[in-house]
Amino acid sequence: MASHWTRRRFLEASALAAAAAAMPSAAAAAKSAKPAGFDAYRRLDAVALARLVRRGEATPAELLELAIARAEAVDPKLTAIVVRHFELARAAAAASKRPSGPLAGVPFLLKDLGIAMAGTITTEGSRFFRDQQSDFDSTLVERFRAAGLVIFGK
Repeated sequence: MASHWTRRRFLEASALAAAAAAMPSAAAAAKSAKPAGFDAYRRLDAVALARLVRRGEATPAELLELAIARAEAVDPKLTAIVVRHFELARAAAAASKRPSGPLAGVPFLLKDLGIAMAGTITTEGSRFFRDQQSDFDSTLVERFRAAGLVIFGK
């Protein structure tokens, strides 16, 4: 049966990827499969993905490329990603050989509403702000980064 992706389903899946609670099925999948493709990647929650990074079984760059590839594949139908930070995310993923934080190396999308990220556009869901670039990180972005998340878009 073909999967039908809606904007809501895509956003729910993104939120679940950032959940801090480990699920038993995700822990079992993390022990048995390195995310060489999206099918393996999508079976793991954020905690299991971070565990792979800590163990050296996957790199933040590998996880990021899987997330970007999937986002590029489904977003033309969903139009959920309004701002792409792929190059900033690639630089962040490559910058740290040993990332830290409980969710180190896990790709993540921000909500484009009330969250500022330095050097990026925050449209606030309005064409009026389409060129509004932030010169600082909001507290939430600082906390996401401290947790080790790799932000690749909004």
